[in-house]
Amino acid sequence: MTSILIQIKDETKSNDVIRFLKDIDFLDVIVQPDSIEKNIRSQKQKLNDAFGIWADKDITLSGLRSKAWR
Repeated sequence: MTSILIQIKDETKSNDVIRFLKDIDFLDVIVQPDSIEKNIRSQKQKLNDAFGIWADKDITLSGLRSKAWR
């Protein structure tokens, strides 16, 4: 069996590449756990960064619901 190490320069594309390789029947894809955890942490950080855009805004769940039904 031949092993190949692939280093992906753009972290945002890593999940796409892994998914693509797993779809190929004759390949067994083994992903290093630390790279998965790093990618998950970066995605969570991106989500947390988005919370700041709503700072100092008066937004409530009931207000959103009432506006949605108008």
